[in-house]
Amino acid sequence: MRYLKSILEALKLSYRSAPVFTILQVILTILMTVFPYLSLSVTANLLNRLTNFSNLKISEIGTCLIVISCSNVIMDFMNNVLSCVQYCRYEKTACEINNHIIQKATTVKIEVFDNPQYLDALNAFINNSSSINAVIENTLSLFSGMISLICALVLFRGGYFFQACLIMLATIPSFCVERKIAKKQNEIKLENLKKDRQRNYFFNISSDKRYAYDIRLHGMSKYLSDKYKKLWEECFLKLKQNKQHQYKALTVVRIIPEIFSIFFMAQIVNDVVLRKIEIGSVVLYIGLVGSLIQITLLVMGNISYIYEDALKLSTLKWIDSYSSENSEAENLMCLEDVDSIVFQNVYFKYTPIDPYIIQNLSFSISKGDFVCLWGKNGSGKSTVFKLLLRYYDATEGEILINSIDIKQYSVESIRKVFNQAFQSNIVYAFSLKENFYTADFSKGYVLDDEILKLFQLVSGGEILDKMDNGVNGKIYKIFDPNGYEPSGGEYQKIALARTLYRNSSVILLDEVTAAFDKESEEEFFRGIKEMASNKIVIFTSHNSKIARTASKLIHLKTPSHFDIAPNI
Repeated sequence: MRYLKSILEALKLSYRSAPVFTILQVILTILMTVFPYLSLSVTANLLNRLTNFSNLKISEIGTCLIVISCSNVIMDFMNNVLSCVQYCRYEKTACEINNHIIQKATTVKIEVFDNPQYLDALNAFINNSSSINAVIENTLSLFSGMISLICALVLFRGGYFFQACLIMLATIPSFCVERKIAKKQNEIKLENLKKDRQRNYFFNISSDKRYAYDIRLHGMSKYLSDKYKKLWEECFLKLKQNKQHQYKALTVVRIIPEIFSIFFMAQIVNDVVLRKIEIGSVVLYIGLVGSLIQITLLVMGNISYIYEDALKLSTLKWIDSYSSENSEAENLMCLEDVDSIVFQNVYFKYTPIDPYIIQNLSFSISKGDFVCLWGKNGSGKSTVFKLLLRYYDATEGEILINSIDIKQYSVESIRKVFNQAFQSNIVYAFSLKENFYTADFSKGYVLDDEILKLFQLVSGGEILDKMDNGVNGKIYKIFDPNGYEPSGGEYQKIALARTLYRNSSVILLDEVTAAFDKESEEEFFRGIKEMASNKIVIFTSHNSKIARTASKLIHLKTPSHFDIAPNI
């Protein structure tokens, strides 16, 4: 029953994404299934009339020839139309599926990316999403095959109906073998999920520019290729063995209906000799026998393919078991402004088996504070920002915003009033203006003067001078061969300017000035302090001079010790 439900969901998706093309494909499938039997029946009738000279009528022969010729032309026309309809339906459905993958992958809670099971589920989703289109095609093919069988049995009704049913029954062993093999094939693919994910990692980094320099510097090409090939061979070996068993078993079981058909045709020949049937009927029945075996095997094969596709479709439900960040937004409050932030005895670790990153951390911050988080690498500075942005939730303790637990606010509203810039902030291969537009959709449009002002703040004015089209120039060459390729330092300045474009109550800055010289860094923090005098600014820095500009210093010594003091 659950497999039938998966099939119905796939068909609903096809109709939802391409209703016209789905209906057309069903209609054309029915017509193209019936037409060959109409042509075969008319051909048999024509031969019977040609062998009976006493009742020979030229008009009837002419009609039969016209019908046969027209049916071939119509069949060719419908086949071309069906190919076009199939392509359009497939592409529209594939777009709908890929769009669902994008939406799911970009809204799921970030914490699940630390879970290998989620990565396996996502990999299975992406790999098996094509099964949705496959199950639709196989279902329509099964529908066509069933109609073909009905047409064939109707034509057999005049004689040899029992023999036709025996041939159909003889294909059942083939169906049983195919179903068993399909189940085993799916089990092997599930076992290979982890290795598939690891294999894809080696494949993806080989074409990722972020890794390109290091790979070439260390001559890692052969190493990556060998790693990929080894994992591929481990995955392929089991599938290959299963396929070999499949071919051997299917070769044996598919001989059975052919043996039945030999006896069937021998009986037809005998009936012709005894003049029990006419020559036209011989052509009809012999054509039907070959067609019956092919169609029955096709039907059985389609059932097996649908069964296999349904098994794959069941893995698509895994990804839905991971809730999105905004799944409970309707029942939560909307945060519009931040007056105070309080950490009360906060503990945090990424997974139950990991050590604590933060232990018993408490502090309070109010509007207008210019706060520095100070500490060594690994002391939890970046983690504090991630907890404030609800990328993760505290393991223990409370985080209060405006004296209300942060979990009482919707994630979406929190991130609208918080603005964060990390060292690893992203710049997209869009135009410079579009990069700023995506940083704050609420503004609706981007003013060139605002971009210029922010670039001056981050000491990046020279970047605009280097770009051919200024703020309208593309970053990188993905969308424009003349796109600008920023250096590492320029990339960081663009990302920082983009971040500061967003209007927010709280600004979080995590080591964002690593690419600045000391003078530019000091100038930047003076500008931020002046620009955000009525906001909350929390920043991290290894520069003691910059740290002294803060109104409050939170010193994270180790995961279990911290000091809070006003900066004097």
